[in-house]
Amino acid sequence: MPAGRHTVMDENTLHILEEAYCNDLSDEQACYLAKIGESTLYKYQVEHPEFIERKRRLKDDTKLRARMKIREAILKEDKPDTARWYLERKDKEFKPKQEIEADVNIIKNIEDGIKKLGEDYDVSIPDKPDTELGEIII
Repeated sequence: MPAGRHTVMDENTLHILEEAYCNDLSDEQACYLAKIGESTLYKYQVEHPEFIERKRRLKDDTKLRARMKIREAILKEDKPDTARWYLERKDKEFKPKQEIEADVNIIKNIEDGIKKLGEDYDVSIPDKPDTELGEIII
């Protein structure tokens, strides 16, 4: 009878890991559910490199299905909010924009304060050219 430790990476453990990866869980979370150490998982992956690809595909599956559901909702339903939500996240042209106005005096006071702090500690702070501040679009 061969001596040695019984492997915990059996079919049940692999099934639990795969279910965890289908739910886009991290290695740490998947190992917790499967009741194994992360080192056990990493050793298994070294011995079975194809599992790394399987894990990546299982994680990607969730994202792919979500994208397909969004597309289906856009095509099937007459809800412009769904389409707008998608475009705001995927197309720069549709991203919400905020205008920010900066008070030049506040910035000047901050710069003066930094220069004064540098003088107090005998640190040289390089001057930068004056710039005009206007609207900043984020």
